[in-house]
Amino acid sequence: MRYAAVGFWLFGMTLTGLADEGLQGPVTGYVFDSRQATIRPIEGLPGSARLGAGLEVGQALAACEVSSPERLALCRAGEQGTWLMVAWAGGAVRTWEVAGLAGAAEKILFRADGRRAVVHFGSGEEANGRLVWLRDPATNGTVSTSQETGPGWQLLAIEPEGDRVLMTNGRDLWVVDPSIGSQRVASGLSVSAAVFSREGGVYFADKETGEIWKLPRAEMGSEAIRVMTPADGVAKPVAVAACEAADGEQVVMVDGTAAHVEVLRPHGQRWESLPVWGQPNRMATLGRDGLYLLNQPGQGPLLLFDCAARAVFFVPVD
Repeated sequence: MRYAAVGFWLFGMTLTGLADEGLQGPVTGYVFDSRQATIRPIEGLPGSARLGAGLEVGQALAACEVSSPERLALCRAGEQGTWLMVAWAGGAVRTWEVAGLAGAAEKILFRADGRRAVVHFGSGEEANGRLVWLRDPATNGTVSTSQETGPGWQLLAIEPEGDRVLMTNGRDLWVVDPSIGSQRVASGLSVSAAVFSREGGVYFADKETGEIWKLPRAEMGSEAIRVMTPADGVAKPVAVAACEAADGEQVVMVDGTAAHVEVLRPHGQRWESLPVWGQPNRMATLGRDGLYLLNQPGQGPLLLFDCAARAVFFVPVD
């Protein structure tokens, strides 16, 4: 109990600059709730936070990826599966159709600042897929470029301040640049998660060995460095993130088989295990200042990770 009380105090202090003050009080971020087919705000701060009423979009949303910093979401809606951009900056909800997108997406990612989005339409085991970039989604949300991907490819991450993405074909890790093409940066691995570091490198997880690796540079020829092994207590890494703390960049890893999150502190040699009251399964950026969503509504309490406080917190759901 002492741990939880201290954690909530730290979290409240950390989020003061992140919350959007308005008539309804602070809003920590926004999430897509598939049960109610809409986007809902996280109102208040941990300890008194709750999921608020859904946005009035005008139609049911089947799937969404939300960019909380920009109050923006890319969604698939209606019986026809129309792709919509939903924006609610300033209070009023606006929607517009996004031309050039069709079918169900394997994954959607927004850049941390919300000014780029990338969509991967899954390929299956035999057919090719399609990777689509959208520039300045809040302004127009139109397709800027696209390219074909091979069978079985998966989208993993988009870089913090650029257009490059990380993808895997189940055996290798690739950096895909819409301007210059693709290059393989690691091979012979079963990559389950990856992220660009803010220093220009890459962290990635091997689901077969339970190892976490670091590439100092996101390019061919960069030698991978092992930063975590099964001896550190992880069986199935399903998500990884790199975020800024007061003393530098730290690596955060979610284990898909245990209720805990592992944190490698800046310049550290040991991983710190943080207990979780639930089952985390993702690391999605929720705000500008190192706040991450670890699961989705309908999967138990909503789990949040605060990078600066190095703590996990929950929001009750209805």
